[in-house]
Amino acid sequence: MITSIDDLKLFLGISANKYKQYSHFKARVILTAQKELEEKTDIKFTLVEEKTKKKVDRIIFKIIY
Repeated sequence: MITSIDDLKLFLGISANKYKQYSHFKARVILTAQKELEEKTDIKFTLVEEKTKKKVDRIIFKIIY
């Protein structure tokens, strides 16, 4: 699954102005979800960040189940 940061926030119901820094969004939402999924299910995912210069524009999720 490939998605932009803004589209992912919209899909998750997170307002665009919350977690303005990507690093906060990644730590508090993405990595937390990754950890919980691994602990509670047999679903795992990895992510690859696509950057323009230093800014992360899109995320590629590789889902393993």
